[in-house]
Amino acid sequence: MNIADNLGRAATHFPDKTAIVFGDRHLTYGELASQVEGLAVGLTGLGLTAGDRAALYLPNGPEFVVCYLAVVKLGAIAVSAAPMLTTDELGYLLRDSGAKVVLTTSDLYGNLRPLTPAVLEPDSVVICEGEVPDVRSLSSVSKPRTWSRSVSLERDSPAAILYTSGTTGKQKGAVLSHGNVLSNICATSRSLDISPDDRLVLFLPLFHCFGQNFIMNTAILAGATIVLHRRFEPQPVLGSVAKNAATMFFAVPTVYIGLLRADVPPKQLESIRLYFSAGATMPTE
Repeated sequence: MNIADNLGRAATHFPDKTAIVFGDRHLTYGELASQVEGLAVGLTGLGLTAGDRAALYLPNGPEFVVCYLAVVKLGAIAVSAAPMLTTDELGYLLRDSGAKVVLTTSDLYGNLRPLTPAVLEPDSVVICEGEVPDVRSLSSVSKPRTWSRSVSLERDSPAAILYTSGTTGKQKGAVLSHGNVLSNICATSRSLDISPDDRLVLFLPLFHCFGQNFIMNTAILAGATIVLHRRFEPQPVLGSVAKNAATMFFAVPTVYIGLLRADVPPKQLESIRLYFSAGATMPTE
């Protein structure tokens, strides 16, 4: 088994269906599969193999989805690094996880630069958004290719490492297996009755399990469309809901409280068939 097989199936059955909407960018399942395959081949060229760790020091964006799936497709382990980490916190995470490659952006590279070469070799960094002189770019590493089979793994094989917030001490890496994630997203898809016709709003952080598994991986399993945002900003998100006829809205109580206070016209949200809340108890009032 391999989480990335979900993308292969979606690309086979719905190659021309929109997989990701990100602002004005639209990526079909066929295009997404091609980009994932191209990066997977490129990462192999950097020496990444099954069991190795690759850190995703990335904000929300299509590049996160591509990098995550390319890493797990190889049988390597996707290590989520929150974009707001300081250099010291990032250094700890990279040492603790044993990351062999870091995928990041030009905006975040400043926090990573002091860690090379003591923690990570400069040749092991790939810039996925923007440009940094003398550092590999995503386009130079990967070339779009036709989808090939993912590395077949046991259900208990590690797929991802997500770190805790570290509020009471050092961050702790929680290891999720392929079987763990697949079980979770199959249950989510079935219980919420998600179909290829659904369009899931995703502004929650992809470095967290809610955004990464409950929404991103579940949407790909179902062949649904991800309406992706960098972060929650009320007006852009609400405008996107209407423009893209989103059908499912996932958030935490503070977001819903904010929307209630903003007195949003019901017509702006008429396409939503299901609202989901997690992370904290929703106040009764």
